[in-house]
Amino acid sequence: MVTDEIAAPDRPSVQGLSDLAMNAAGAVGGAAAGFIVLFGSYGLLCASAIAPLIALAIWVSLPSSRLPADRVVRR
Repeated sequence: MVTDEIAAPDRPSVQGLSDLAMNAAGAVGGAAAGFIVLFGSYGLLCASAIAPLIALAIWVSLPSSRLPADRVVRR
């Protein structure tokens, strides 16, 4: 996906930054999950994971988050 949107000379650095961000997010998420289970429980981890999912579902369902039909990008 990244390579389709970025000019050829910039692709390696943009892909590297994308990989770094994804791996850092995974590391932070794993560490946070470890602390939640260590000081709480697996049930608390599951309960804390549902809050962002509910927020995302609400945000996606809002009309203001949708593009008008004439602004949809088609390839």
